Amino acid sequence: MGGMKWWLVVLALCAVTSWSAATPARADDDARDDAAAAKALDVMRLRMEALLGEADVLVRLGRLDEALAVYREVGEAYDRGLQSLGGFLSGARGRSHVVAEIPTPTAPPSPAVPSAVDGPTARAAVTAGLAWLATHQAADGRWEAGLVLADEGEGSTAVRGKSHYDVGVTGLAVLAFLGAGYSPTGEGPHASNVARGVQYLVSTQDHEGCFGTRTTQQYIYGHLIASLALSEAYALSGDARLLEPMMRGVRFTLLARNPYMGWRYGIKPGDNDTSVTSWAVLSLVSARLARDKQPIEGVADALTGALTWLEKVTDENTGRIGYMTRGTGPARPQEMIDRFPAEHSEAMTAAGTLARLLAGTSPTDRTVALSSKLLLKRPPVWNEAS
Repeated sequence: MGGMKWWLVVLALCAVTSWSAATPARADDDARDDAAAAKALDVMRLRMEALLGEADVLVRLGRLDEALAVYREVGEAYDRGLQSLGGFLSGARGRSHVVAEIPTPTAPPSPAVPSAVDGPTARAAVTAGLAWLATHQAADGRWEAGLVLADEGEGSTAVRGKSHYDVGVTGLAVLAFLGAGYSPTGEGPHASNVARGVQYLVSTQDHEGCFGTRTTQQYIYGHLIASLALSEAYALSGDARLLEPMMRGVRFTLLARNPYMGWRYGIKPGDNDTSVTSWAVLSLVSARLARDKQPIEGVADALTGALTWLEKVTDENTGRIGYMTRGTGPARPQEMIDRFPAEHSEAMTAAGTLARLLAGTSPTDRTVALSSKLLLKRPPVWNEAS
């Protein structure tokens, strides 16, 4: 469930996009103002519903401290939305009826357990993280996986990544800025970082809609992460220039899917895995939400196929979701197998549960409940000595 949170918070931070709403017939200027205000109200409503839905799931699971943190985020998102909408309406005539329609989210009484994450502390960490990312962005807008990092303090180690992962790494960095509310067309200290990152991703798209090169077997990961970043950037900015590359990315994702099932490496490879399939579900659902839930041809069938795959690899007794077969652990690089045994990881259970929920499965579903209980029993723990 933890993985679900950041994605829903991204939705809560979305700026106004093209959600249609009917308005009374007035003079052209007033009608346009009313339409834009109505769009803003609908987007705010969706933000609140998404976050409150997540909080409800956390309460059901007994994770009251996390639920409280989400409720606080609801209040903060609501306040930001009011400020933005108030600025938009400040010069308009007769708009009080519009503001009055904004529903005020009502949170239940605060749990007795204090939040595990202090708001100011978390915000300071996010600020520091984004500042680090901003200083490590390349001139062409990418974040380089192949970058050699110099020693940056006591205990740090210089590392070298692989440049063919630049697209995926850039997509993740862009998502971090978007999740903090920085739009590629907005203002603020990091708006230019987001804009350059998005431009780099678009520049890597090929004639079939794939983001990045195909020089490695696992290139689909980079494509899916970049596709997700484009969808979120479009939703947050409403920049029409991003719609075409976003939709081309969606079409390539659909092209790559195995018939009636999920995804793995390449185009219709014949085998499936939960890791790639979960990223694909995340990117497709994000694109659909960016289009204001307008149907995108092929997406509904793709989500059905993903659910079919997840059913196939889920242990019905424990809720554990396997990587390529029922109940098995995730893949590991050869050099990491001994240090991080796959049988101790529930990464696929977490990813698969998120994918299930995003594809439309109810949070009260028996399998989701089993998987959630398993995740609560086996949270990730860093133990270098073990």
